[in-house]
Amino acid sequence: MSVYWDRRMLAIFLWAFASGVPLLMILSTLAARLFEAGFTLKDIGFFGLAALPYSLKLLFSPFVEQLRLPGISRLFGRARSWMIVAMLGVMLSLWSMGSIDLAKPDTLMLIFWATLATCFCSSVSDIAEAEIRIELLNTDELGPGNACYNAGYQIGMLTGSAGTLILAQHVGWNTAYHIVASFMLIGIITVILKKHRARPNTQTIEAKETAQWLQRFNHSPRFLKIILEKIYLPIIAPMRHLTQHRGWVLLFLIVGFYLFSQEFMLNMLNPFLLSIGYTKTQIGLISGGFGTTVLVICGFASGLLIQRFGHNKILLISGFFQILTCLMLYALATHCANPAHNAQHHGLFIAYIVLQNMALGIGSSAFATLMSYYCRMPYTASQNAILTSVMAAAKASVILLSGYIATWLNWPTFFIIAALCMLPAFIFILRLQRVNNVV
Repeated sequence: MSVYWDRRMLAIFLWAFASGVPLLMILSTLAARLFEAGFTLKDIGFFGLAALPYSLKLLFSPFVEQLRLPGISRLFGRARSWMIVAMLGVMLSLWSMGSIDLAKPDTLMLIFWATLATCFCSSVSDIAEAEIRIELLNTDELGPGNACYNAGYQIGMLTGSAGTLILAQHVGWNTAYHIVASFMLIGIITVILKKHRARPNTQTIEAKETAQWLQRFNHSPRFLKIILEKIYLPIIAPMRHLTQHRGWVLLFLIVGFYLFSQEFMLNMLNPFLLSIGYTKTQIGLISGGFGTTVLVICGFASGLLIQRFGHNKILLISGFFQILTCLMLYALATHCANPAHNAQHHGLFIAYIVLQNMALGIGSSAFATLMSYYCRMPYTASQNAILTSVMAAAKASVILLSGYIATWLNWPTFFIIAALCMLPAFIFILRLQRVNNVV
């Protein structure tokens, strides 16, 4: 437990909180806002396209990893400068989302562009944050460090979801978004105060590696060799080193499929709960009260569990919990066909919230540790961006589909499909465990 008293862990927790705030504000919380404003489930599902920047981290990461921002980089260094500017952009974009009145006509595309800007700034911030966090920690500290990160991130997500819902019930959506957007200042101040461990100078090694790789193109046209030399370090080298790991194809499949079930279900959760009679305050209090407590406990416990049992076993346990949560929502949808009977099923909803946050608490840390394990300097940011781009592409596609599928099917069938979406990830994790003979 002493590892959690390290100042680095506190810094990771605080900036992770700020990083987690926008995610659900542009997904499930925004879905609830759009649903209340009278937009269709298809319109809500369309906003999955706004999450596209999360899928394009691979394109952004070379700029974050190679370019220094004029002026500010001198004060805070390259990675911290990108993170500060990106978090400031998230705060301003969320503020603009809160300033849009959805009661007025033709505002759907306006809030779509504001959501897209939020996702872009958030994705850039995530790239810089991953580089700082992974390089700040030793290999044996990845489990506890990612546990701190995910505990902070999940609390930030709950603030952006439950906190915003409760505030919206009392002060309206616009003011709620403005208040929660200001929480980004916590991350900005933390990044400003916490110094980043300097990278060792690897320019000589990188130049030698580039020259050796280019030798295979000696007989190619000169212009092609020039292009390949320019793109090798920012694009080719990170992917080349990543694919040298045993079982890298299985790694990519796990990254793509593991969150499929969770995102498929969560994007339509608030519209489902509102449709069966729950109020925004009820959703916010139950998910924020019970959920936050369980999430924090399991989040910090996950670091110790990962050290003891390994990230693969924790991923399997979390996935099993995720299937159970889908089945609990199936039961809730079956028994709450009449909204007047909702009061009889609060216990089932609370049990779902507890189990869901247990799955998130331990699973998110194990998932981040899995990806961090395969990222190596000096390509930390780019390799993490490659993996998270695969994850985000899968999430964006399933979010886009969830609205259409929820429209075509009834709620019980929808949640059964969500449970089945977890099965491929189980197979890939077990196969990777066998290939690498690791836990």
